[in-house]
Amino acid sequence: MQVNRVSFDGMKKNGRLGTKKAQAQTFGSASTIISKAGDAVDKFSKSSSGKKFLDVIQFDSLNMSFPILFTTTYGFVLLPRIIQAQKRDKAKTQGAKNVELKDILRRDIPSIGAVLFSVPLLNKTMAKVCQEKSGLILSTNPNRKTQGFWKNVFDTIRPEKGDRVLNAFDAKHLYSGIDDYLSAGKPATDFFKVLTDNGANLGKMFKNLKEDAPVLENMYKEAGKTGSIFASSNDDILEVVGRAFKEDAPEAMKKGAESLKKVFSNADNIFVNKTKFYNSLAGALNLFVITPAILGLLIPSINEKKTKEAEKAAQAIQQPSFSATPKQIPAQQTESNITITKNAPSLRHLRERTGSTFQKFIG
Repeated sequence: MQVNRVSFDGMKKNGRLGTKKAQAQTFGSASTIISKAGDAVDKFSKSSSGKKFLDVIQFDSLNMSFPILFTTTYGFVLLPRIIQAQKRDKAKTQGAKNVELKDILRRDIPSIGAVLFSVPLLNKTMAKVCQEKSGLILSTNPNRKTQGFWKNVFDTIRPEKGDRVLNAFDAKHLYSGIDDYLSAGKPATDFFKVLTDNGANLGKMFKNLKEDAPVLENMYKEAGKTGSIFASSNDDILEVVGRAFKEDAPEAMKKGAESLKKVFSNADNIFVNKTKFYNSLAGALNLFVITPAILGLLIPSINEKKTKEAEKAAQAIQQPSFSATPKQIPAQQTESNITITKNAPSLRHLRERTGSTFQKFIG
């Protein structure tokens, strides 16, 4: 089989390809533009504003950053819907007006807002409540002690920054690794001071060590302290722990130090597991209770009720009113007319009476 081919010279002759010089100029200018664009991007990424911008759009594993998620949902999902709803409403000749637009305002905006704001808010709130009860560190904010009340409230409300709820990696990093401190020649109190600086209550925490409770109580009493170690302040406990880890400490205090070292050397200790449990509890409530209640029941029921009311009002306006009734004749007047009609002589009777009188008159 013969194949028709167009020669390279023929393509140049017909103008389908430029000269080599023209091609070189074209490709050269394109590469220059790309190179300059790359240099500009590299320069911008190294600047302070560029670094902030990249931090905003950077993905966290498979998760978008909050600014990108907020812009995508409200800007690229809701805004086109609102525009289309307004166009359809203008072209509508019958039925209620702005029904679809009101649906978006009542249903879609609160639904997306619930996902973006209520879920992180509930996680942070539950972490605070459980932290107060358990004494564990469930969320951290290094600025909480130094900033004002309203700034702390804002840090609780804002979804991405502010208070940060601990994940499993954070919990392991905080509640384990005391042997690394000791092997580096640092005092054990440095390890526990990191916990207290992040909001831990050591007395409440140690209540979870049921098996080691007698040993810890003896350690506290051997240090000359009164009362229970589980109800003591962080400062008293840090003092006792610091003395217990010394070489010349009494035997009862050394046993308490060994118990603490054993627990906080384990990367999967009870405090790590309890932190993961408490912080997962908020996620479970969001998934099985809060989200279905808000998105599945509350918002749809309100939207359905308001939509039915709008349609009913529109139908009432469009339908003509037939409520006007003909004027009624008073009952008394009607009876009088009926009486007159019954007593009035008929036309035949009048003729008979007139004829009889005329015959009598003519004889």
